[in-house]
Amino acid sequence: MNKTDMPGLQPGKYREIVLAVACFLIFDLAVLMLNFYTSYQISADAVAINLGGRQRMLSQRMAKAAFQLESDLRSGGPDAAVALELDAAVKLFDSTLNAFIAGGQVKGADGRPARLEKVQDAAGQGLLAKAGGFWPAYRDVLLAAVARPGDEGVVERAAQTARSNNIRLLGLMNDLTVRLEAVAGAKAERLRQVQTAGIVLALLNFGFILLKFIRRLRESDERSADA
Repeated sequence: MNKTDMPGLQPGKYREIVLAVACFLIFDLAVLMLNFYTSYQISADAVAINLGGRQRMLSQRMAKAAFQLESDLRSGGPDAAVALELDAAVKLFDSTLNAFIAGGQVKGADGRPARLEKVQDAAGQGLLAKAGGFWPAYRDVLLAAVARPGDEGVVERAAQTARSNNIRLLGLMNDLTVRLEAVAGAKAERLRQVQTAGIVLALLNFGFILLKFIRRLRESDERSADA
């Protein structure tokens, strides 16, 4: 008796079931990989939104420090602590803005290094381009006040520049944060839809496998009864 004469080893007899099981495993693996990808995306989006909110805060901190330098200079002398605060805020804002534009590592909200992905959204990049159009000049004026906090002309120029640019910069950073939240929400919704579709397909395929097995068992029982 050769192998093709043995009922249990007939070629292709269980091909449909084997293929269905393989598809079921593929669907399960795809859903699992999507879960890993989703968790990574949620983490990256949370970092971006958090740092976008920090940019809003830094825009106000820079202006407040510039105004404080001006006030201190008029009332007696520059405060070194205020100058250091302005320097730190300017540099942190600058590095974060550049990371939003091109991607890179920045200081996170917890003080540890954090990876910030480049903003891919066209509207978000448009907001960053607007901020980048006047920020370098604004930054240089503020850093000049940090370097020369006792120079009345330099400090007054920094305070005046802050008055002219503060609201505009705050508005752009606020719009950026809102846009990042909207993009993250849309991305999460798409990922949920794909994930749901994968789960439904896996369940349908599992049902198909059960039907095939039940049919095979019924046919086997009928053959046994006939015998």
